[in-house]
Amino acid sequence: MVRKGTPVPGVDAVVAAVAMNRELTLVTREEHFEWIKEGFKELNLQSV
Repeated sequence: MVRKGTPVPGVDAVVAAVAMNRELTLVTREEHFEWIKEGFKELNLQSV
């Protein structure tokens, strides 16, 4: 993400990693998770 110019807070990366590991759907308003989803398609994400 940093190489693309879209740094993501460390906490958001950890939350996304846990959601992917547990096969959970992450529901959020934060656009950081959209950036993570671009790199990790297995992230189940629902934006509200």
